[in-house]
Amino acid sequence: MRDFLAKKNYQIIKDYVDKYKLGRGTHRTALAEEEIGKIYMEAKNPLFRIIIWFGINFGLRPGEIFNLKISDLDFQEGYVYVKPHQEDNWEPKEYKRRSIPMNKNQKRILRNWINHLRQKVDHNCVFHSITGKKLARSNLRYILNKVSRKVGIQVYPKKLRYTYA
Repeated sequence: MRDFLAKKNYQIIKDYVDKYKLGRGTHRTALAEEEIGKIYMEAKNPLFRIIIWFGINFGLRPGEIFNLKISDLDFQEGYVYVKPHQEDNWEPKEYKRRSIPMNKNQKRILRNWINHLRQKVDHNCVFHSITGKKLARSNLRYILNKVSRKVGIQVYPKKLRYTYA
């Protein structure tokens, strides 16, 4: 994907996004390639790694990541669906349903993760604790703070989303 973007004037788009201002003078800042590598290598826990990888590759909000069900992954069509879940009393921000395409590599990684999950706990959530409990949004901030301190790079949930964009 990154090679494709490089061929399509990625640098021009990246320069625009890096300079784009939001709200009251805040800037969107994406993680650089080397920062992604450092963060990923420091996250030794497989759960931490897959959550960080997922945030960067799919650009979901923390609530969307932790409310994602295995049934929301369509490997046949190649999409991740963000949609409400009545059983959890959860809806995406602004009640927007959307679909994010998956490439072959992303499908392979997610299939491996789900197979890994099924060996430990039979659960419908894509990301859950060892005991099978659903993770909370605050877990992502905890994960990122822990990794950030070790690497010396400030990482927060929105930064994963900006990196995806």
